Amino acid sequence: MRNKVDAIIFDFGDTIATLNPSKETIVKSFLARKDVDISIEEIIYAYRIVGYSYKQSALKLKDSEKKRAFLFQLNIELLKVLGLAKRADLWKSELYDLFQAKKKWELYSDVLEVLAHFKRKGYKIAILANWDKNLKTIVKGLGIDQYFTQVLSSEEIHEEKPNPDAFFHILRLLSVSPEKATYVGNEYEVDVIGSRSAGLLSVLIDRNRFWSHADCLRIENLLELAEYFQ
Repeated sequence: MRNKVDAIIFDFGDTIATLNPSKETIVKSFLARKDVDISIEEIIYAYRIVGYSYKQSALKLKDSEKKRAFLFQLNIELLKVLGLAKRADLWKSELYDLFQAKKKWELYSDVLEVLAHFKRKGYKIAILANWDKNLKTIVKGLGIDQYFTQVLSSEEIHEEKPNPDAFFHILRLLSVSPEKATYVGNEYEVDVIGSRSAGLLSVLIDRNRFWSHADCLRIENLLELAEYFQ
């Protein structure tokens, strides 16, 4: 039986798209060039620590220099967590340059099938992400812009998750009430707590199985979401 929602709103990074190669793979290859052997699992764990302890509002990164400085500092914090504090300042710029050369957004394999499913079923589909104004360009470049009624970045609307106002903003554009919408994202604090506080049904996509005890609807891929919303 179809659950009673009219709109499905997605996060973007690590929800419907991911870097290829992954950020962990890029870091591992960089360290290998420096004769430092650290496992992918250790790098994944380090990124989780840095993600919790070192966040910056996308709204404060409005120019290229501020974004670059933030990413430099992010690289320093990551290298510190990996036990490479003495080399962090020396390698921050080199690692940044490697990311700029290598990073490319790619859809997860389940995305096209699921978006087509929801479009056929008549759902309003949207993206709301803590992102800069280039989000629409990235979505269009991936060939999925035709599925979405709205694609909104925090920079564009001057509101950022988990602030409920960010969710209220996109709901107004969709002409949907909170109880008739669900939000799907990969970060518990930002996506689940934020959307829940705005009155939406919260869905946590946990592709890496980090959140087995999460107190919300939890899925490991988007095909499970399509099964839930028949």
